[in-house]
Amino acid sequence: MSSTYRPSGRVGRLFWLVGPALVAVSAAGGAAYAWGFEAIPIRWLIGLLPIFAAAGLGIAVDRGLTFAHVRSEGVGFLVGMACGLTFLVSGYLALYFISTTGSASGVGFFTYFGDRLSKGISLTSSVSIRGWLLGVLWVVEALCMLLAALGGGFAAATRVYCEMCESWANRDLWKFIVKGVRSDAISSIQSAETFQMALPRMHGDGDINVEYSVKGCRCASTAALAITSLKKTKDSVDRTALRESDVLTKGSLRELFDWAERIDPSIAARRPTITLRVQHRPLADDPKLVATLKPEGEHASHHRWAKWLGASDSYVDNDFTRAIRQRLREGDFLVAEEAVRMQRHPDDLAYVCEAIADWDQIEVPGMSEWLEERPDSFVPRLVQGIHLVKVAWHKRGMGWQPKNYAEFQRTLNLADAELERAAAMADGDPVSRTWLVYTAMGRQLPKAQAIARFEDAIKRYTSHRSAYSFMIQCAASKWGGTESMMMEVARRTCSLPPGKSAHVAIAEAHLEAAFSRARESKNMALIDEYLQQPTVRSELRAAHERGFRAGSFKPTMDTPRARQYFAYTLWRSGEKDAAAEHLRTFGKSSPWTVFSRPLFFWEGRDTIRRARRDCGVR
Repeated sequence: MSSTYRPSGRVGRLFWLVGPALVAVSAAGGAAYAWGFEAIPIRWLIGLLPIFAAAGLGIAVDRGLTFAHVRSEGVGFLVGMACGLTFLVSGYLALYFISTTGSASGVGFFTYFGDRLSKGISLTSSVSIRGWLLGVLWVVEALCMLLAALGGGFAAATRVYCEMCESWANRDLWKFIVKGVRSDAISSIQSAETFQMALPRMHGDGDINVEYSVKGCRCASTAALAITSLKKTKDSVDRTALRESDVLTKGSLRELFDWAERIDPSIAARRPTITLRVQHRPLADDPKLVATLKPEGEHASHHRWAKWLGASDSYVDNDFTRAIRQRLREGDFLVAEEAVRMQRHPDDLAYVCEAIADWDQIEVPGMSEWLEERPDSFVPRLVQGIHLVKVAWHKRGMGWQPKNYAEFQRTLNLADAELERAAAMADGDPVSRTWLVYTAMGRQLPKAQAIARFEDAIKRYTSHRSAYSFMIQCAASKWGGTESMMMEVARRTCSLPPGKSAHVAIAEAHLEAAFSRARESKNMALIDEYLQQPTVRSELRAAHERGFRAGSFKPTMDTPRARQYFAYTLWRSGEKDAAAEHLRTFGKSSPWTVFSRPLFFWEGRDTIRRARRDCGVR
């Protein structure tokens, strides 16, 4: 398999020198551009000057950020914007000071450009551009400069880069040209989700050639595929980039070579020797990372940027999962299995497995190699199964009506099969069986089958919180269940040992019931009305006591999530003293989305800020 390259978000050590230098070069370029406008005697050549200036600006930003090893789209955008704006401002200022009718004549800056707009620019003795037409040209000119600078920044930041040897994957390793590709195959190559789908079966009688080029880094741990169409014209060959950021793995590289050699057997003897390798650093060699497994107090919560919200349970990082995901992003997929095997608590195991599987892309980094190299391990099957569930929900869409139901079901069936394999390989694992409850919900299997999967999961660990959460959603009316079935599942946690995060199931079920009433009646006031019923308040308070005050409470990675649900439901039910306990713990903001978030100066009715104020938490 291949995956689309995602920049690591890092910058090289030279960036802090190169960045300011690029801005300074842009300022000088803007001044030179203004001088050219005043100095070129042949006015018709002025039309070519913006084209060359924009191209030069884009190339300068691209080359500078490439030299500085910038692998952050955000940094590329900011530097491109800064250089583009600096170029424009510098050009306007230089024009004002260079022109004899500008600063030298004593007129103000805006007055000078107003006069220039009204008088216009003479191209010949009889042709000039002035007024609104000149104003439009100035706007187009400014947009061209900005887009050129932004394009240069984006191009540099998104090129395939090897984090191990710290070099760009730009060395030519292998090329192959498919001749006679029909034009109707070109669009399918561009839109293909993986490079395997971009290997055209239609060739031989078309008028376009397609070049497949493999480029690699210095240490041969990263290889990228570039696909370019070649179309002959009368005097030259038009080259159009179709794909540029497919990162190849061992398996996909071999698949590419085999495919090319089936088309042209004569190139088999010229197959290059490319050994992709990943340098794995054991977690035991990183004591700081291992220490994040047992922090002082509870785990801190961090926003997870690369994620799909569909099919999400624990969608927030802590210090440990954030570090593991960074290692995965760098290509060290072996660290994933090591991280999973370090977990001693089933709730922590579930949390880490989802963090490893939660990526906003079709392929998990390094997953294909992991599956290939560890055929007898249940962990990669488990992670692949969870990720396929997320892919399925992404294809479905987040609305009430699915966008692509057939593809949603097909991917869910693949996830179901992968999770079944993982469960068969690890008889004592509750996590794979818990996610099978989620696939049962999406596949709309009979409730009896979903309950059987739920029972199978809690048989392995009776207090497995995510199993209860998934079954509550599956039993909800929006998925064909009933409120009584949902509450029956939640109330089974009342008999669990104290101090477990699974007691939050009561809060989740009541919140789902409250929102269901509000959705049906389109009256948000019913949420508070439901939660403030004496019986509901009593149940919420009792679940809170069992989860956090009774017995020997020991926090897990799952504890911050449980606190969010308890804080929200207790606050809206009127149990403000109990809610305050949780609000004090997780602070003034949180990446969890149980509470809504304020929008600039507007504060919604259910933000953390409002809850803290209502509960007397400062």
